Amino acid sequence: MIPRKKLPLYGLVLAYGISQLGTLMSGLAIPWLVLVTTGSAARTGLAGFAEMAPYVVAQAISGPVVDRFGLRRSCVTGNAAAAVFVGVIPALYALGALSIGALFVLVAVAGAVRGAADAATSPLVPRTASFGGVPNERAAGLNSVAQRTGMLAGLPLAGVLIAVAGAPTVVLVDAVTFAVAALLIAAAVPASATKADDGAAA
Repeated sequence: MIPRKKLPLYGLVLAYGISQLGTLMSGLAIPWLVLVTTGSAARTGLAGFAEMAPYVVAQAISGPVVDRFGLRRSCVTGNAAAAVFVGVIPALYALGALSIGALFVLVAVAGAVRGAADAATSPLVPRTASFGGVPNERAAGLNSVAQRTGMLAGLPLAGVLIAVAGAPTVVLVDAVTFAVAALLIAAAVPASATKADDGAAA
Protein backbone atom coordinates (compact mmCIF):
# COMPACT_ATOMS: atom_id res chain seq x y z
CA MET A 1 0.00 0.00 0.00
CA ILE A 2 1.31 3.47 -0.91
CA PRO A 3 2.14 5.61 2.16
CA ARG A 4 -0.23 8.54 2.44
CA LYS A 5 2.50 11.17 2.20
CA LYS A 6 3.72 9.72 -1.11
CA LEU A 7 0.28 9.84 -2.72
CA PRO A 8 0.68 13.47 -3.93
CA LEU A 9 3.77 12.57 -5.96
CA TYR A 10 2.30 9.39 -7.43
CA GLY A 11 -1.01 11.11 -8.15
CA LEU A 12 0.77 14.00 -9.87
CA VAL A 13 2.95 11.69 -11.95
CA LEU A 14 -0.03 9.56 -12.98
CA ALA A 15 -2.01 12.67 -13.92
CA TYR A 16 0.93 13.95 -15.98
CA GLY A 17 1.18 10.64 -17.84
CA ILE A 18 -2.55 10.68 -18.60
CA SER A 19 -2.34 14.30 -19.76
CA GLN A 20 0.58 13.45 -22.03
CA LEU A 21 -1.41 10.53 -23.43
CA GLY A 22 -4.24 12.93 -24.28
CA THR A 23 -1.84 15.46 -25.78
CA LEU A 24 -0.34 12.90 -28.15
CA MET A 25 -3.75 11.49 -29.06
CA SER A 26 -5.13 14.93 -29.87
CA GLY A 27 -2.00 15.67 -31.90
CA LEU A 28 -3.13 12.95 -34.31
CA ALA A 29 -6.91 12.96 -33.91
CA ILE A 30 -7.52 16.68 -34.46
CA PRO A 31 -5.53 16.99 -37.72
CA TRP A 32 -7.17 13.75 -38.90
CA LEU A 33 -10.59 15.22 -38.14
CA VAL A 34 -9.69 18.27 -40.24
CA LEU A 35 -8.47 16.04 -43.08
CA VAL A 36 -11.60 13.89 -43.24
CA THR A 37 -13.83 16.95 -42.85
CA THR A 38 -12.19 19.30 -45.35
CA GLY A 39 -9.99 17.04 -47.48
CA SER A 40 -7.33 19.76 -47.32
CA ALA A 41 -3.77 18.73 -46.50
CA ALA A 42 -2.84 22.39 -45.94
CA ARG A 43 -5.60 22.87 -43.35
CA THR A 44 -4.60 19.60 -41.72
CA GLY A 45 -1.07 20.89 -41.23
CA LEU A 46 -2.36 24.22 -39.95
CA ALA A 47 -4.55 22.43 -37.40
CA GLY A 48 -1.54 20.61 -36.00
CA PHE A 49 0.41 23.84 -35.86
CA ALA A 50 -2.49 25.72 -34.24
CA GLU A 51 -2.53 23.17 -31.44
CA MET A 52 1.16 22.56 -30.78
CA ALA A 53 2.59 26.07 -31.27
CA PRO A 54 0.60 27.62 -28.38
CA TYR A 55 1.43 24.55 -26.26
CA VAL A 56 5.18 25.04 -26.77
CA VAL A 57 5.05 28.81 -26.34
CA ALA A 58 2.95 28.57 -23.17
CA GLN A 59 5.40 26.11 -21.66
CA ALA A 60 8.24 28.52 -22.37
CA ILE A 61 6.71 31.77 -21.12
CA SER A 62 4.04 30.89 -18.54
CA GLY A 63 6.41 30.34 -15.60
CA PRO A 64 5.77 33.71 -13.88
CA VAL A 65 2.03 33.39 -14.45
CA VAL A 66 1.71 29.92 -12.93
CA ASP A 67 3.93 30.95 -10.02
CA ARG A 68 1.59 33.80 -9.22
CA PHE A 69 -1.59 31.82 -9.85
CA GLY A 70 -0.31 28.82 -7.90
CA LEU A 71 1.27 25.63 -9.23
CA ARG A 72 -1.44 23.23 -8.09
CA ARG A 73 -4.23 25.56 -9.19
CA SER A 74 -2.54 26.03 -12.58
CA CYS A 75 -2.30 22.26 -13.11
CA VAL A 76 -5.92 21.65 -12.17
CA THR A 77 -7.33 24.67 -14.00
CA GLY A 78 -5.22 24.15 -17.13
CA ASN A 79 -6.20 20.51 -17.53
CA ALA A 80 -9.85 21.23 -16.72
CA ALA A 81 -9.95 24.08 -19.24
CA ALA A 82 -8.33 21.85 -21.86
CA ALA A 83 -11.02 19.23 -21.21
CA VAL A 84 -13.72 21.83 -21.85
CA PHE A 85 -12.22 23.36 -24.98
CA VAL A 86 -11.31 20.00 -26.53
CA GLY A 87 -14.69 18.57 -25.56
CA VAL A 88 -16.48 21.36 -27.41
CA ILE A 89 -14.93 20.17 -30.70
CA PRO A 90 -16.79 16.82 -31.00
CA ALA A 91 -19.93 18.47 -29.60
CA LEU A 92 -19.94 21.09 -32.36
CA TYR A 93 -19.07 18.43 -34.92
CA ALA A 94 -22.06 16.33 -33.86
CA LEU A 95 -24.30 19.37 -34.22
CA GLY A 96 -22.91 20.16 -37.67
CA ALA A 97 -21.70 23.54 -36.37
CA LEU A 98 -17.92 23.06 -36.37
CA SER A 99 -16.29 25.60 -38.66
CA ILE A 100 -12.59 25.45 -39.45
CA GLY A 101 -12.07 28.85 -37.80
CA ALA A 102 -13.76 27.73 -34.58
CA LEU A 103 -11.70 24.54 -34.60
CA PHE A 104 -8.45 26.48 -34.90
CA VAL A 105 -9.41 28.79 -32.04
CA LEU A 106 -10.45 25.90 -29.78
CA VAL A 107 -7.30 23.86 -30.37
CA ALA A 108 -5.07 26.94 -29.94
CA VAL A 109 -6.63 27.83 -26.59
CA ALA A 110 -6.56 24.19 -25.48
CA GLY A 111 -2.89 23.94 -26.43
CA ALA A 112 -2.04 27.10 -24.51
CA VAL A 113 -3.76 26.04 -21.28
CA ARG A 114 -2.23 22.57 -21.49
CA GLY A 115 1.19 24.12 -21.95
CA ALA A 116 0.70 26.24 -18.84
CA ALA A 117 -0.50 23.21 -16.88
CA ASP A 118 2.54 21.18 -17.92
CA ALA A 119 4.82 24.11 -17.07
CA ALA A 120 3.40 24.04 -13.54
CA THR A 121 3.89 20.28 -13.26
CA SER A 122 7.70 20.37 -13.44
CA PRO A 123 8.27 22.42 -10.25
CA LEU A 124 5.53 20.46 -8.47
CA VAL A 125 7.43 17.19 -8.85
CA PRO A 126 10.30 18.04 -6.45
CA ARG A 127 7.87 19.67 -4.02
CA THR A 128 5.61 16.64 -3.79
CA ALA A 129 8.71 14.44 -3.63
CA SER A 130 10.00 16.43 -0.67
CA PHE A 131 6.58 16.23 0.99
CA GLY A 132 6.63 12.44 0.68
CA GLY A 133 10.29 11.95 1.53
CA VAL A 134 11.11 10.64 -1.95
CA PRO A 135 14.57 11.38 -3.40
CA ASN A 136 14.56 13.89 -6.26
CA GLU A 137 16.28 11.43 -8.57
CA ARG A 138 13.55 8.85 -8.11
CA ALA A 139 10.81 11.44 -8.51
CA ALA A 140 12.37 12.74 -11.72
CA GLY A 141 12.66 9.18 -12.99
CA LEU A 142 9.00 8.46 -12.26
CA ASN A 143 7.96 11.66 -14.02
CA SER A 144 10.08 10.79 -17.03
CA VAL A 145 8.56 7.29 -17.20
CA ALA A 146 5.06 8.77 -17.06
CA GLN A 147 5.88 11.22 -19.85
CA ARG A 148 7.51 8.61 -22.08
CA THR A 149 4.71 6.10 -21.49
CA GLY A 150 2.09 8.68 -22.47
CA MET A 151 4.06 9.64 -25.56
CA LEU A 152 4.73 6.01 -26.53
CA ALA A 153 1.10 4.91 -26.14
CA GLY A 154 -0.62 8.06 -27.39
CA LEU A 155 -0.09 7.84 -31.14
CA PRO A 156 -0.74 4.10 -31.64
CA LEU A 157 -3.76 4.22 -29.34
CA ALA A 158 -5.15 7.21 -31.23
CA GLY A 159 -4.58 5.41 -34.53
CA VAL A 160 -6.44 2.30 -33.38
CA LEU A 161 -9.33 4.30 -31.93
CA ILE A 162 -9.62 6.45 -35.05
CA ALA A 163 -9.89 3.30 -37.16
CA VAL A 164 -12.47 1.77 -34.82
CA ALA A 165 -14.56 4.74 -33.67
CA GLY A 166 -13.59 7.74 -35.80
CA ALA A 167 -11.67 10.94 -35.11
CA PRO A 168 -14.49 12.83 -33.29
CA THR A 169 -14.76 10.04 -30.72
CA VAL A 170 -11.00 10.09 -30.17
CA VAL A 171 -11.10 13.85 -29.62
CA LEU A 172 -13.79 13.24 -26.99
CA VAL A 173 -11.53 10.65 -25.34
CA ASP A 174 -8.76 13.27 -25.35
CA ALA A 175 -11.04 15.64 -23.45
CA VAL A 176 -11.75 12.91 -20.91
CA THR A 177 -8.02 12.33 -20.30
CA PHE A 178 -7.53 16.01 -19.45
CA ALA A 179 -10.54 15.95 -17.12
CA VAL A 180 -9.19 12.85 -15.38
CA ALA A 181 -5.78 14.50 -14.97
CA ALA A 182 -7.40 17.58 -13.40
CA LEU A 183 -9.46 15.46 -10.99
CA LEU A 184 -6.45 13.35 -10.01
CA ILE A 185 -4.36 16.39 -9.13
CA ALA A 186 -7.22 18.03 -7.26
CA ALA A 187 -7.85 14.87 -5.25
CA ALA A 188 -4.31 13.59 -4.67
CA VAL A 189 -2.21 16.75 -4.30
CA PRO A 190 -3.10 18.85 -1.24
CA ALA A 191 -2.03 22.47 -1.03
CA SER A 192 0.36 21.58 1.80
CA ALA A 193 2.33 19.29 -0.51
CA THR A 194 2.93 22.11 -3.00
CA LYS A 195 4.52 24.31 -0.34
CA ALA A 196 7.16 21.81 0.73
CA ASP A 197 10.83 22.64 0.29
CA ASP A 198 12.18 21.87 -3.15
CA GLY A 199 15.00 19.75 -1.75
CA ALA A 200 13.73 16.20 -1.52
CA ALA A 201 15.01 13.64 0.90
CA ALA A 202 18.37 12.15 0.15
